[in-house]
Amino acid sequence: MLSVRSWCIENNIGVYLDESSGKKIQSLTVFCRHCGQGCKWKGPLRKLKAHLSTCDFGVIDCSNKCGVQLMRNQLEEHVRNLCSNRYVPCATCHQDILREEHEKHSRSCTKENTSTASKLRQHIKNLGRSRHDSLSFASNSSQDLPPMRATSVPAQLNFVGRTDVPQRTAEEWHGTTAGRRRNRRTRQMSFERDFNIQETVQEEETARDLPDSPPPSQGAPLRRRADFGSQVVYMGSSNNPPPQTSTERELFTCVCGALMANEEITTHMSEECPKRLTLCQYCRKQVGHAELQEHLRDCPRFPLSCPNSCGVRQIPREDVNRHVTNDCSAILEVCPFKFAGCGHKCPRANINRHLENKTKEHLNLMCKLSVKQSKEINELQATVKHCKPFNQGQLLWKIDKFAACLETAKEISGYEIHSPPFYTDQYGYKFMIVAFPNGNGSGEGTHLSLYVRLLVGEYDSLLKWPFLGDITLTLIEQSPDASKQRHISQNFSPDPKWTSFHRPKKSSNTPGFGYPQFAAHETLRTRKYIVDDAIFIRATVELPQIIEA
Repeated sequence: MLSVRSWCIENNIGVYLDESSGKKIQSLTVFCRHCGQGCKWKGPLRKLKAHLSTCDFGVIDCSNKCGVQLMRNQLEEHVRNLCSNRYVPCATCHQDILREEHEKHSRSCTKENTSTASKLRQHIKNLGRSRHDSLSFASNSSQDLPPMRATSVPAQLNFVGRTDVPQRTAEEWHGTTAGRRRNRRTRQMSFERDFNIQETVQEEETARDLPDSPPPSQGAPLRRRADFGSQVVYMGSSNNPPPQTSTERELFTCVCGALMANEEITTHMSEECPKRLTLCQYCRKQVGHAELQEHLRDCPRFPLSCPNSCGVRQIPREDVNRHVTNDCSAILEVCPFKFAGCGHKCPRANINRHLENKTKEHLNLMCKLSVKQSKEINELQATVKHCKPFNQGQLLWKIDKFAACLETAKEISGYEIHSPPFYTDQYGYKFMIVAFPNGNGSGEGTHLSLYVRLLVGEYDSLLKWPFLGDITLTLIEQSPDASKQRHISQNFSPDPKWTSFHRPKKSSNTPGFGYPQFAAHETLRTRKYIVDDAIFIRATVELPQIIEA
């Protein structure tokens, strides 16, 4: 079925989309594009886009906009421990502060709390001083009176008990032992009642002075001293100072700014103080309690999970790089035969299986590489051999393994051996000697043939053409007695008409000039021309002038 007509974006030609083919294509099973990073998802093509939006191995930007791009499964760890824009809690006010502003906030926050604590401490001292003054006033007022003084009680004292005992007046009652004991109890109760009244009044005044304090309780109204009637009241004594309250005890200020009593210091320093030292459970280093969370974000022994999600957990932070480099099974690793041409990549855990399944392919790659390297080695050896500075118009050429060369020449028609190139001068003509071990032309099969070939040189544009000079070829006899040596030598001067000695061209293959019957094979065997399966050939080029004046 063909759908409506559409237009090609390349050449603007009208086309029709095949919906049935499109459905088949969308139903094809595909793998996630992040399968190389470890994603195991596979499914129909139509669901690929939805999967990529939630794939744990997809690359996304950091949610804190720090500029870092990372895989989705690494985002939580990055935001919590590594992100430069993460929020950290303030140890003093417990607010989440941007990491870059945490140090500045900590200084200002500590300063504000210290100022508030100082004001509160001064206020408590003022309250204690007011109470001490009031108690001192009460004590001084009673110095002229006896320590214990009773007021007259006009009311009739009624007692429960025997009725036959005659009733006593107040003056008589106070003079008895029971009366004195009762007076002491009455004075004690009056003192406690008076002390409670003063304490209640001071609490009410303190509540009014403190900001945002709740109103005083309405359940029990305060009572005045006159409301207690004619009762025995203790007026105080300078010999018995009033009991010390919590506001009058000595207060201490911790380094964190907290105000506390003496008996609270131990508990505060061990459990509450934000500046107390805490031992890191991972690296065993002592750090301030307020800096513990910040320390854990950089602690070298803090345990982390593998960033490649290989399944290994509890890796110390300082060992994560070593794990990823050497031990992680999810890291992609190239085939060990990459140098031979294998381009396979797979998780480290699967590399052994690849080596077992592709043994034949790897062997073929190694064979091809071996052949290629052998060829390069031969070329390099020839290059090194030819790099010798033969630029004095003379060449001494040694041909090793001459017997093998002769046998090869007998099997291959036209087999020739080339000497290293040499120059007549540093900027002169370039020559090469060509030898046919089994002969060439009229000397084939019976003689050693030698030729001189003119090559394209670097300085040909500066030289005079055609070549004019004398050339001498010599086969050296290797006899130990110099007087008995009979070298075979041939000399010639090129004719200007010979094309072999005109300026050579790169595209042409100049045959050269020489001697097909330079030396007979029989002569080579009967005399000392071949020693240790090697012969020596010397070429000499004499040139009166090379570069034009």
